[in-house]
Order: sequence, then C-alpha cells, then structure tokens
Amino acid sequence: MHKSAAIKKLIMILALAPLALIYNNCMPFRFQGFSVAQMDLESTELSSLQGKTLYTQHCSSCHGGFEQSTIRGKSLNQIQWALNNVSAMGNVRFAISDSDSEAIALALNDNGAPPGSRYQYACVNDSFGKTEMQRLSGREYKNTLRDLLARIDGGIISDSTIQSLLTSLPMDVQNGKEMTLLIQRPHVESYFRIAYRAATVIASNSNYLQQMPGTNGCLNAANITSSCVNQFVRDFGLLAFRRPLSSSEMTRYQGHFNDSTLSSNRDKIVQTLASLMMAPDFNYRIPDQGTSAGSNLLRMTDYELASKMSYLLTGTMPDAALFARAADGTLGTNAVLDSEIQRLLGTTGARDMVLRFFREWMHYDRFDSFGYTAEFLNGISTTNLAANMTREVDEMLNHLILNQDASFQDLMTTRQSFVYAGNLSQIYGIANPNGGVTLPADRQGLFSRAAFLTKRSGNLTSPIKRGLFILEDVLCQGVGAPPPDAPGNLTPLPPGQYLTTRARVEHMTQTPGTSCLACHGRMNPLGFPFEGFDSLGRVRALEPIFNQNGTYSGTSLPVTTATETNELLANPVQIEDAIGLQEHLGNNDRALACMTKKWFEYTQRRLAANDDNCQMNDILSTVYGTPDQQGSLKDMIKQTILAPKFRLWRF
Repeated sequence: MHKSAAIKKLIMILALAPLALIYNNCMPFRFQGFSVAQMDLESTELSSLQGKTLYTQHCSSCHGGFEQSTIRGKSLNQIQWALNNVSAMGNVRFAISDSDSEAIALALNDNGAPPGSRYQYACVNDSFGKTEMQRLSGREYKNTLRDLLARIDGGIISDSTIQSLLTSLPMDVQNGKEMTLLIQRPHVESYFRIAYRAATVIASNSNYLQQMPGTNGCLNAANITSSCVNQFVRDFGLLAFRRPLSSSEMTRYQGHFNDSTLSSNRDKIVQTLASLMMAPDFNYRIPDQGTSAGSNLLRMTDYELASKMSYLLTGTMPDAALFARAADGTLGTNAVLDSEIQRLLGTTGARDMVLRFFREWMHYDRFDSFGYTAEFLNGISTTNLAANMTREVDEMLNHLILNQDASFQDLMTTRQSFVYAGNLSQIYGIANPNGGVTLPADRQGLFSRAAFLTKRSGNLTSPIKRGLFILEDVLCQGVGAPPPDAPGNLTPLPPGQYLTTRARVEHMTQTPGTSCLACHGRMNPLGFPFEGFDSLGRVRALEPIFNQNGTYSGTSLPVTTATETNELLANPVQIEDAIGLQEHLGNNDRALACMTKKWFEYTQRRLAANDDNCQMNDILSTVYGTPDQQGSLKDMIKQTILAPKFRLWRF
C-alpha cells in the first residue's frame, strides 16, 4: 500500500475507533447468500466501520444502539425490502444510497468469520465472562437442605415445622431474563428459623446424633471431647459448605460449640449446626478456593467443580459418589468427569433440569384460561387439559434428550410423544392413550404439540402470537413492544361477512402503508404455517367461522398455510406448512445459535455479554456437530461442563 494511502486509512480508522466500543457481537448472524469473498480486505474493514457509522446516524433511534440492534444479521435484500415497503422508513429511504445500504448490511453481518462459514459469535482474544457469586435459588435451597439432612436421617426434613417454614420461604423474583437472587431481610429471617429448627430437631433426638457423619455417636456422650467436636465440625461442615473447612473456619465453628454462655450439650450442638446452615458458604455458591489461572481468574478446586456441575445437572449439592471423586482428586480428569456427568444425567434431578431449561426458554407450561365455547369444544373436556399438555411435552423432551440423544433437528421433526389423557388424545385423533405413541404424520415436530398451539384462549387462533414465539424465542429476534394504540383483538366482522383469521390478520396488520407492517411483516409469516391447527391444537383444513356470540355461523373456509419469510436466510424462504417451517428451523444457524445462547444464559442465570462469546462458540460448535450429523442436546450439556472454561471463575 502506498505510504500516503496507508496514513489516510489509519486516520480514518482512528476517527471511527470509538464505534468499536459500541460493537456488541452477541447477536450478529452470517447467512448463506451474503458473501464478501470478492471484496478487497481493506475495503471490507473500512466499509464495515462506515456501516456502523451510518447505522448510528440513520437506524439506531428505532432499532437501538449497534450492540443491542434488533436487526443484526439482516441481509442487504432484507434491508432494501424494508426501505421500500415499511412506511416508517420513508425518511431513511431517501437519505441513504445503495452503497450506504451495502455498508450497513456488511456491518450488521460482520462477525469476522470466513465467508460462507457457519455462524459463530465474535470471540475476541479468547475472552471470558464474569462469574456471578450466586445465592441458592429457592428450589436449590430446599433440595440442598433436604439432601444435607438426609446424610444424617431422611426423616428430619419431614418435620412439620420445617415443612411449614420451607413453604413460606420467599419466592425468587424474575427480573426480565435474570434471576434476582439477593438475600434480603425476609430471606435472612426464613433461613434463621429453618436452620434453628433443623438444628433443634437433630440435637433433641439421640438417634439423629448417633448417625451424625464422622462422629461415631460421640455427640451422645455426657462429656463431649474436643476430638468429637473436631470430627463433628469437620464432617458436617464439609457437607454444608460442599468443601473442606479451612483451619480458620474450623476454629470459628469449634468456638461456637465451646461458647461459655451455653450450659448444655444440646444448646452447643444447636448453635453449631445452625451457624453452619446460616453461613454464606451454605446459602451461596462461592468458588473462591482455587488456584490462580491468570489475571482475575481462579481455577476451581475439585470440590468446587463438583458443586458447580451438580447444581447445574441436578439442582442440589453433590451426592456421596461425586464427593468421593472430589476427595480423591480424580474429578479433574476428563475421563472421570465425563463418567460422572453421564451418571448424573441419569438421575431424577437431571430430568428436572431438562424440563426447567425448556420451560424457561419456551414457556410451554403457561396457558391462558381455556375460554372456548361448548360448540367449539365439541365434547372435549378442558379439565386438567393444561397439565396433560405440559406432561406430554415434559416426557417427550426427557425421553428424546436423555434417552435417545436427540438433536435440535430431531425435536423439529419428531412424531414421538407421550399421551395419557383422553381429552388430549381426542385433540390428536388417537385412541387408547397409554403413554408412548407415534403421532399422525401431520403432527411432526415439537411445535405441533397442543401445548404450543393453545397460547391464545378462544375460538380464534392467533398467528401473531404463534409467529412472535418463533421470532423471539426460537430465533432470538426482538421486535419491541407494540405501540400503545395497537388493538388487542381483531376487528369484528359485519353480519354475513366471513373471512378466515389469517385474512383478517393480514388486512389489519400487513396492508402496505400501515405502521403495523414493519413488525407484523416479520411475525405473521412465521405464524401462518400453524393455521393448519385450530386454537385447541386440532388439525384442520377448514376454519369454522363463529359469530361474535360464539355460535357457529354455518360457514367454514379453507385455511392457507403457505407463506414466505425473510427471517431464516438472507433470501426469502418459501414455507408450505408447519412441518416445512420446523424442518427449516431444525438446521438453521440462527435457531441453533439462539438455543445455544438460551442454554448459556440458563447455566449462568444472567444475560449473555460480549465476553461470553468464546464460551458460547464452544457450545455452538458441539451443537452444529459434523456435516453428516448434528450434535445432540445431551452432548451440548456435557461439553458445557467438559470445556476448560467451566472450571474457571473470573472475579
């Protein structure tokens, strides 16, 4: 490069450098059909920077700052379509040139990956995200207390007072997509009452004292020796803290037992037990005992690794076998770690983990009240219907993921399911439900299950809600909140006029020139393929038209499921029906990256940030698998734990 040209390039890069601070690569996507392979590398770098500048000038007021942009991954075709068809972009349409549009598209798709490669999050310098010091969630606390007390005797947790106190434990608060797990005064009071009651129950029962780990019954002696106290504090402390106590901690809790103000052995035992169960190291997960692994990084001990993987996979403290692997120092080897992961994935806790992840991600366990008319139901009972629908998906996911090593693509194409209840079998058109079934061919794919199709209670379907679910939850593409004046229901039809729900939705939200088109032009096409199912989840070719009073009009109209969407690839994709849409989703980079991000956020209990991209790429590579076989979701879970970064704590 000529010297003067190099100087000019340097000046331009320095002038635009502050924009790099805005550059968040959490959500960019690269798609087939948008290639910069023929572009000169220097021009590409500059155009990308220019595109960020143009985006900030013309797009950020509506779509957010570059790092939070709702249109990351949009191709040039998609941008030009929006410029020509979305009325809200009328002012922008005449303010930018075709080359400006190309630069914006380049910036929105630039993640530094080679042209034509599968999407990867932009990983800079092998960065590593922060590790939260996490309080046990309400579920984890209850599980941990149960399992801790069971190491003495399984009957302790059944004490009626303990059960009552656990029932009144303050609920965790969901704040957006993050769990608010600060300890506040109500938690402190509850933890104290529970710890004190559990300690009192143990100290008042000679059988429980006889079974106290490591003590050989010495706590029942009239004169409890210092050696007995040492064994008591050491072994119960190991279980409560999920790691060996330090020498200073041993001294502290021995001091609680030897408190001169306490006159009876019972009171000394109560105070020591309650103090251990009230300690931060019992109520929090604090991996701060490891060795240095670099600036602000610690490599976890085997005990901390055991605790982290156990809470992720089973929602509770390590069991005896996992404690043993931590104690003998073998857990840090990949072979032992892999074996322990596989063992824990066979537990009841792991089944609960799978369901919690998918419920938090896809919220298939949440329903409106079933407000259908009797004529619409046509004899189908709604009694326990929500529970029956949820159980079906629960058992299907556990079976496919934990028993059959299913991939995401398998979930999008499966006909396997579990149906027990008569009302759900009526919806599916199958007889004699008894658990495992192969559903009819038109019921292919996870999203054809009734739990996903009943999100709007009433005789009419909601292609808007169905499409919004695919766009936001499956593709991780936000559209923002609707305007305050957006109607909540379809405009009633005049007497004697009959239109399908799809036609009414298109008329209200997709008419050129309306302000609704920008968002609904993205949502609706992803919901229309599901019009082959009514709002109860029954397959239909005709939509019965109901009057405003809920009675059948006597008219049924053919439903149309074919659509075209710009949300899957750079170029428009033709979709015939729900089966076709799910088949596209099954191996779509955006959907797979979205699942990876949702899983990572589930494991961290916080939103993903730029520094997490390298870790998410490790998981995403496992999800992609090989050209011949997509990775299984069980492998996604296993590789999350086997990855070297899982053993690090950034403080």
